[in-house]
Amino acid sequence: MLDDVRACGGTLLLPTFALGRAQQIVWRLSTAANNGHLDGLSVYLDAPMAEFALRLVRHATEDLAEPLQRRMAAGDDPFAVPNVRALFTRSDSLKIAAKPRSVILAGAGFCDAGPILHHLAEGLPREDVRVGLSGWYPDRSLGWGLLRDCTHARINREVVPVRAGRRRLEGYSGHASAEELAAWSCSGPDRPRMIVLNHGTQDSRNALADRLRG
Repeated sequence: MLDDVRACGGTLLLPTFALGRAQQIVWRLSTAANNGHLDGLSVYLDAPMAEFALRLVRHATEDLAEPLQRRMAAGDDPFAVPNVRALFTRSDSLKIAAKPRSVILAGAGFCDAGPILHHLAEGLPREDVRVGLSGWYPDRSLGWGLLRDCTHARINREVVPVRAGRRRLEGYSGHASAEELAAWSCSGPDRPRMIVLNHGTQDSRNALADRLRG
């Protein structure tokens, strides 16, 4: 997608969660930059919490994967991306909405709130915009529709045509499976007296609840 955006002078929009997902994508962008795939593109991190988390990651190297620890120990920053700018205000975010020749990481990951909405409202009608969608999206949500080639999108009560290219980005979800969650729930010395399921669709929660009761 990066080479495609460079060729057309467009924009790559990356809806992202501020913790975990954003740092994964920044690391991938750093690798891409080392291979020349970011040449001529500006990168914007439009999620203040993601920037603060990156700063913490750089000082908590013992929690990184071993290959990243070795790079940090050697003085290399695996999260370094050239021409990157972190945004901290809404006014700055609005100024670069779907800016050409740029890569924009913006919250929220589900495309249901945050600055990604005005980037999408500006970018989806444009053929030179690409949207990289990583992870899972709730049924009938905006991200869910974009992955299913919807032709129009409702954003902040406005309906915009969708001409931007879209692609699912695999390999970013870090969620445990139902089996792993069930095993974790009884792995400690004392089983929990109550478990609250607060994520996922209702059908998925019901299925996991049945598994945990068993």
